[in-house]
Amino acid sequence: MYTKKIAFILSLFIVLNTPIYAISLDKYIANMQKASPQKRVKMMNNLKRSLAKMNSADRQKTIAKLRNKNQSRTTSISSLSKRMVNIAKIDQMNQAINSQRTNITNNAQVIKDRYISQINSISDNAKNIINDNKIELSQ
Repeated sequence: MYTKKIAFILSLFIVLNTPIYAISLDKYIANMQKASPQKRVKMMNNLKRSLAKMNSADRQKTIAKLRNKNQSRTTSISSLSKRMVNIAKIDQMNQAINSQRTNITNNAQVIKDRYISQINSISDNAKNIINDNKIELSQ
């Protein structure tokens, strides 16, 4: 355990004190994203110091690369956000459709019940008429 802590602290010291151009920018950014907020601040300050030490051409390339990485992340977040909005709209549409289905099913049941009630009433009336006619015929 003690050895792992020393190895971690040593590697962190090396990463924090290694000029950004000495290791790949992609790896540095990946390490920065994985780091805790306090370490991320230190790494960002180290990046700024390294940028200050670079010549103009290298500095511009590095900044452009950082912007591209950040822009692609922003684009990914934007497309994800749009997808989430679309999913929410689809969910609302599905809820509306399910509500309409429920209403249709309920209305159909009401109509069916009325129809059966009317048929039973007609049937009862027909039976009464037949019974009345039988009584009249028998007299």
